This record gives sequence, structure tokens and C-alpha cells, in this order.
Amino acid sequence: MHLSTPRPLRVFAFCALAFALPLAKAAAAEKAIGESDRTALSLTLYQNDLALIDESRTADLPAGTHHLLLNDLSEQLRPESLLLSGKGLQVIDQTFAYGLLSQQDLLVANIGKEVWWRQVNPASGEATLTQATLVSVNGGVLLQADGRVQTVSANDVVFNDLPPGLTARPTLTASVELSDEGAQEIGLQYLTGGMGWHLTYLAELNPSGNEMTVSALVTLANGTQADFRDATIRLVAGDVRQTQPQTAALDSFGGVQMRAEAVMADVPAQQASDRYLYTLPASQDLLSRQNKQVPLFTADDVKVTRLYRVEGLVNLPPRLQAPRSQQASLVLSLDNTAEDGLGRPLPAGAFMVYESLSSDEGGSSNQDGTGNSPFFAGASDIGHTAEGQSLEVILGRAFDVTAESKQTDFERLSKNTGSYEAAEQVTVTNAKAEAVAVEVIGYLPQGWKMLSESESHEKRSATQVVWQLEVPAKGSVTLDYRFRVAP
Repeated sequence: MHLSTPRPLRVFAFCALAFALPLAKAAAAEKAIGESDRTALSLTLYQNDLALIDESRTADLPAGTHHLLLNDLSEQLRPESLLLSGKGLQVIDQTFAYGLLSQQDLLVANIGKEVWWRQVNPASGEATLTQATLVSVNGGVLLQADGRVQTVSANDVVFNDLPPGLTARPTLTASVELSDEGAQEIGLQYLTGGMGWHLTYLAELNPSGNEMTVSALVTLANGTQADFRDATIRLVAGDVRQTQPQTAALDSFGGVQMRAEAVMADVPAQQASDRYLYTLPASQDLLSRQNKQVPLFTADDVKVTRLYRVEGLVNLPPRLQAPRSQQASLVLSLDNTAEDGLGRPLPAGAFMVYESLSSDEGGSSNQDGTGNSPFFAGASDIGHTAEGQSLEVILGRAFDVTAESKQTDFERLSKNTGSYEAAEQVTVTNAKAEAVAVEVIGYLPQGWKMLSESESHEKRSATQVVWQLEVPAKGSVTLDYRFRVAP
């Protein structure tokens, strides 16, 4: 049979995955309850690709058995975490079907069924539909029409409808028993992957380099296909153990939209289950595939110590060593105390530092007329830092502060025990116009004993030794030491 006007609806497939208990046996009416029926929404975001969705939806229903269709859910919902609740509501069973568009799954679901074969006249451009039976999709699409079997393009197959089990969007189908009638408040909770938050600290050093302003900026990430509007958002700082692997990394969301919100008030941290909880003061829209940035707090006049570090040159195996050289690492050290300008729990995140170069040192005036031109100085990741703890931000390598080591003596004392003596010389050179403090960190084998040294060391652990050197402007300092190892 040929038709000149297409009548069936052309649809696309969804790959469906169902989590289900046995279906309710009693016949019941279906009631769709979507995003427009949502009356309250709370998102609790974690730092390891996890979110707890807690929402309420209303529906006007008589008492009795119903099939509720709750859509507009995250497709990364974890079915085992679903919790449906309400006054006088008893859940008989629930099924969650979700999936992405898949033409192949729709073709497979229609094998042996009647479909339509769309053909276009190349001369006139007129499309006609021919009724056919879908025979096979193994290695190609085979249709049987008018007594013949024809290989066709999958794009030319038109379906009458979606087979059972394939839905147009993620949907929770629940068979419930209601004891009351009228407006029903239905609560829905579930965990989902593909969502979370991370923190970026933006710090600007003053020209003297001894204080800085620190602003904490939260990135809220929604890598799912669901929209969450007018949501109360809570952030959990700390690691939460999960019972299944993570499904997506926050930094891998392709094509996300970035939005920045206006500056908000300082958001306090609340202790919760050995973690910290932040509740944003204003509700937010967090739409599908969107990253949104909101400020968490700002701290002014944060005291910071700028130091240079040489690490790795003092690390001697029991043999002769060739001379080695290294540029010193540039390190900022902070104490997380109220006296030093912070004094609050600092969740893990990226710490990015900018410096202001005053105009009299060669910088150009910026738009605010302050005479300072900030530039990016470096960044590093920090871990969770409790109040009272210290933290370090390693900015990179210093251009003008270098160190060179050379072994001046080596004597093996015993081949049987592996004991030996070694002497080393480390020269630190400072090409800057001002003196600098340089920390030389070394790691010596177990059983070491310092025999002599030109500067006193600090023993921080069984194998770690540290020297603090003051290196004059345009000058250098040489550290000589000798030690014995007797395992």
C-alpha cells in the first residue's frame, strides 16, 4: 500500500535500562507528574561526582491505585537510591527507564513488526511511505514489502510509535496506593552522578608580597540532561565513600555552559557528620550541561610568607655523584588562623595566585587607576585544610635563585655492612636585588649521622634534613656538610 501523505509520527529511539520490581497487577490510571508540578527542590552537591536530589511534587488524585509517571529526572540517577514518599502513600513497585537517543535499539525492538519505508522521488522531491515488515538489522536494515526483501537506509525507516519500555525521556513509573484523595504532596529523593562542585581560590598578592586577598569561588557542575530550577543548594566539603564507581569527572563535561553569578555574602561552614556543609543563601537555577560559578567567601589582609626551596639535591645513594643544579621552587606559606586573616575550614581546590606589579617597577596602570597591573604568578592544588593548619602554594620555579651541588668526598667504610662517609657542597646563588630565605631540603639514608656542617640543620623525620639559609642580594652561600651512614 502506498500513501502520498505520511501519517505516522516519525520518532527516534531511546536506549532503555530498567530497574524494576514486579509490575502492579491491578489496573490503574496513569498520571504524569513533571517539572511543572515541582513545589520544592533541594540539591546537595558533593566534591566527588555525586549529588542528592530532594524534591516535592503535587498531584490531585483520588484515593486508590495509580500509576505515577515522574519525569524530568537525571539520566544518571542511581536506581537503588530511589525513595518515593507521601502522606497516605504506599509504593507497590517502581520502575526507572532512561536512555539516550539510539536508532539501533528502536530498530531491534521492531524486528518482525510493521514499519514504514520512506522513499523520495529524486525528480520531484515527493516523499511516499510504503508499509513494510522489518526483517533484520544484522549488518544492515532489511525490509519486506510487496513480496520482496530490500536493503534500505536506517534513516528511511519510519515507526508508528515507541514500543513498550522505550521512553522519550528518563521516567520513574511507580504503582502506588493512596489512602487519601485530593492534592497529594509526593516526595522524591535519589542520588545521581554527573553533578558536583569544586572550589577555586583566587588570591592577589600585594606589591610587598607579604599579604594577599583570597576569594573562594565555587563551580557548580551539572553534567546531566536534567534542568534544576529554583533550587536550594548545599555543598558538602569532604570525601564521601560510595558503593559503586564514579560515572563522570567534573572536568570532562563536554560543551558545558559557564555562568557567573553576582557576589554573595560570606557563606558560613556548618559541621555535619565530620564534614562541612555550606548552604548558598539564594536559590539557583542549575540547567543541563551547565557550570555556574558563585563566590563562597573573601578574606582580606591574609598574611603570607614567601620562601624559596631547594629539594632533591641532597639525596645521596651510596656511590659517587656527578654535579647537579636546580632552580629553586617559589613557595607561599600560609597559616589558616584568624590572626593571619583566615581561620576557617578550607575545602580542597585549586589555589591560583596573581601578583600586582606597581607602576614604579615597570608595570602599567590598569583600568581601575590603581597603578598596579596584576599578572598570573602560578597555582597548585591544596587539600582539605582545617582551621589552625598550615598550607603551601607552590607557584613554580624562581628565575634568579639557583642551587648547585657537588660531591667533594666519598669513602666506603665496609662492603659487608654497606657503611660509608660522604661530603657534599651545595651553593645557592641569588641574582635578585634583595636578600632571600632559601630552604634546602634533603633526604638521607636510614642510619645517617651528621659529622660536620657549615650551617646547622633541622631533623624533621628519620630521613629528612633541612637547612635554612639567608642568601644576600647578588650573592651566594655555600653549605658544606659531611655525614656517615652505618645501616
